[in-house]
Amino acid sequence: MKRKNLYLGIFIVSIIGLFIVQYQFLNIGLNLAKVQFRQKVERFSSMIKEDFKDKNQLSFLIVQTFSNDDYFTLGKDSLQAASRNFLHDFLKDRLLKNKIDQQFTYRLYGLENSFELK
Repeated sequence: MKRKNLYLGIFIVSIIGLFIVQYQFLNIGLNLAKVQFRQKVERFSSMIKEDFKDKNQLSFLIVQTFSNDDYFTLGKDSLQAASRNFLHDFLKDRLLKNKIDQQFTYRLYGLENSFELK
């Protein structure tokens, strides 16, 4: 009887110890995943800032969307839809290049105003 209780006590202590070790490994893994994700998002952010620093086709299209210039013969809503789709595909491509496969939303900020494409 004493032997049985001793084995049962050792078993319970070992299960509790195993639980504690597994919990610590889980915490370490989650913290590592957070750090890696944050690093990927920072790389993505710097890449996007670098891409928008210079004028290109996408930045020109976005500027034309918000300006009153009649450069394009399209309606304002068609031009906004085109720029929104172009920007969405551009951002998705950059996210995938940084190995981030998540859904996202975005907001455009200018020097004077902020614009939100919906």
